[in-house]
Amino acid sequence: HPAAAAKAYRLLSTIMRTAVVDGLILTSPCKVDGAGSEHAAERPIATVAEVDALTSAIPERLRLVVLLATWCQLRIGEILGLRRQDIDLLHATIRIEQSRTFTRDGSSLTKSPKTSAGRRSLSVPGNVTEAIIHHLDQFTAVDPDALVFTMNSGAPLTAVTLQRAWSKARRTIGRPDLHLHD
Repeated sequence: HPAAAAKAYRLLSTIMRTAVVDGLILTSPCKVDGAGSEHAAERPIATVAEVDALTSAIPERLRLVVLLATWCQLRIGEILGLRRQDIDLLHATIRIEQSRTFTRDGSSLTKSPKTSAGRRSLSVPGNVTEAIIHHLDQFTAVDPDALVFTMNSGAPLTAVTLQRAWSKARRTIGRPDLHLHD
């Protein structure tokens, strides 16, 4: 894959520059211009009408996921890690204190953001506030530590379940190219 090749070239180039500094070789053989550059394709963007259609096409207990990803720019792990206490309706803010990711065997891992910039407060736009209130009333336990997004059974929502629902909603509106932000 081109991105993997670029990363490998950057690593090799760094190793060779270190070898030059350490006097192990005279010059670095890594001289290919642009070989370490990645050129990711621009991700497609949903229109407001498509966001509305996606929100309607996904199961009701996941509609807030679409709105938070779109209007608050939350990543999947941040959404899956949201707890009731992270949402301040009085000030219309969401605090990102943790995220939930999944290991290869499917087990859940809750962790703090990697950097201080990852731990942040976000403003919630007015068009999302009512959806948050509805979701918390209908689908979230009252405990402050309760995860905002759960399965019908009350178990924590998994990435696989979310991805299945998201894929179905994308196909329903004819936009299989849209992705949730990792």
